Amino acid sequence: AMCYMDGIGVDVDVAKAVDLLKRAADKELPAAQHELGMCYFEGVGVEQSFELAYQSIYKAAIQDYDRAQCAVGYLYEYGIGVAQSYSEAIAWYRKSAEQGYVVAQFNMGNCYSQGIGVAKSYEEAAEWYRMAAEQGHPESQYKLACYYKDGTGVEQDYIEMVVWLRRSAEGGCVEAQYDMGYLYERGIGVACDYNMAISWY
Repeated sequence: AMCYMDGIGVDVDVAKAVDLLKRAADKELPAAQHELGMCYFEGVGVEQSFELAYQSIYKAAIQDYDRAQCAVGYLYEYGIGVAQSYSEAIAWYRKSAEQGYVVAQFNMGNCYSQGIGVAKSYEEAAEWYRMAAEQGHPESQYKLACYYKDGTGVEQDYIEMVVWLRRSAEGGCVEAQYDMGYLYERGIGVACDYNMAISWY
């Protein structure tokens, strides 16, 4: 199905892709249920329906499919296709995050940093960001770098800040790239180097 969706080895045929996804979803295949739900969410090959998106993705989530669990958490957090519930959002994010899914770990960090569905805790946020950061998630690496810069949820440490900021910047995070330029321009946590600053800017 995804070959037809993305044109891998065949011509793109979204209708055929959706048909194949529906058949696979009917056989309770969680990856297909999740992808079909995303089609409904985005209106790709089907009429957009957030309710049908939720229903399809939920079927995959209850089969412990980590991406679907994270997606269900998102739908609950923002009340898309289902009544908004922060407690449900956290429960689904946690299930996904505990399986190691980086986007869910990042979302858990965001929820703890903002007090969404849980008591605000920068220490907990830092731990969730660290889990995702260690798996190479650039946005989590950036958040962790910011925490080390300000001493938020962790002990202030400019060396750790630079380590995580550099990893984030190398991973493509634009904010981190700008901040690396600033650090080199000002000589904060690194030796002042205008050429390096320009290369990051």
